[in-house]
Amino acid sequence: MESGKRFTLDDAQGNTAAVLTMTCTDYSDSAKTADISLPSGVVPDDTDSRISKSGSVYTYTFPKNGVYSLVLLKSDKTKMLKKDGGSFDDKITLEYQ
Repeated sequence: MESGKRFTLDDAQGNTAAVLTMTCTDYSDSAKTADISLPSGVVPDDTDSRISKSGSVYTYTFPKNGVYSLVLLKSDKTKMLKKDGGSFDDKITLEYQ
């Protein structure tokens, strides 16, 4: 597997939640977190202790190298998040299609 961080997004119209899957293979002091920007009406599941919020940005803390999923709750199930995935350094920005 390639070193670094990658993400995928699973969402469909009609769903009240989407799943953001993040893979971290370069855990270090500088690679422990990822800032996640979400569109209006989308929030992460607040039972996940690895996520915190500062202003309008959420920060996900990776405990170590691995694959992690974050449930994103949508207030409008008629909207779908863009499924663009790929690599990221320290920020993920998600938008509606």
